[in-house]
Amino acid sequence: MKIVKRAWLLVLICTICFTACGKKKQEPVSKTMYCDFINVGKGDAILIRNSGKTIMIDTGYEETADTVNGFLEKEKVNKIDILILSHFDKDHIGGAISVLKKFDVRKIYMPDYEDEGNKYKDFMEYLKEKNHEKLAAKVTKRMEFKLGNLEVMIDPCKEKEYKSENNYSLVTKITNDEDTYLFAGDAEKKRINELLDEDFIMADVMKIPHHGRLDDNSVTFIDRVRPWFAVCTVASESDVDQVIKDELNSIDATYYFTCNGNVSCVSDGERNYKFSVE
Repeated sequence: MKIVKRAWLLVLICTICFTACGKKKQEPVSKTMYCDFINVGKGDAILIRNSGKTIMIDTGYEETADTVNGFLEKEKVNKIDILILSHFDKDHIGGAISVLKKFDVRKIYMPDYEDEGNKYKDFMEYLKEKNHEKLAAKVTKRMEFKLGNLEVMIDPCKEKEYKSENNYSLVTKITNDEDTYLFAGDAEKKRINELLDEDFIMADVMKIPHHGRLDDNSVTFIDRVRPWFAVCTVASESDVDQVIKDELNSIDATYYFTCNGNVSCVSDGERNYKFSVE
């Protein structure tokens, strides 16, 4: 009887040890977030990383695809968990096919409208040809999810039709504990009006919409967001209207231009931001 008990005890110990050894060690989730605004001229290509997770917002032009891909390769990016296409202008969607060809893209979010432009048609045809349609989802209502340490919110436009395609822009808010980032695509007057009463638009870091072009409510929008830092994705500093610059100066916001190089920001979840331009 003692031999049987000892045998069972040995089996139990071995089972516990095997189970403990077999469990994967869970990696701690880091609060460090990297946000890179890649210099693609007057266009958007933004890379966001945290705890091994990667988000990309827009992909620049077809002509700047090598620049975008080269940056991602230099940063040792091999997969993109979420690709957000704010809208279908060529300076936002132009490099999307190239990104899909070179990187493992897990999910694509885009606005709910159809475009007449060739870049949109080429992109949709590529998705169909490669059986990637299941990767893509058109955002019809506000969505929120967690990725790594990041809380991601994607807000779609409110109306079905706009005269300006820019007003279909998806707006993305990313929160990293206490750090907040707002990306408003190329939102113009009508889309901005939809956002002004939303509490979520307040953010420490703001991507200036539509490359710094002035609309009637641009100043009001900046005042509501109240950023500490702003980034203008432009081919030249002169692309940004002086009124926009004056307003950023009036609220003591530090601002950067991608025409001077890739603008990179590292934050720690405690509202400590470190910017560099290379």
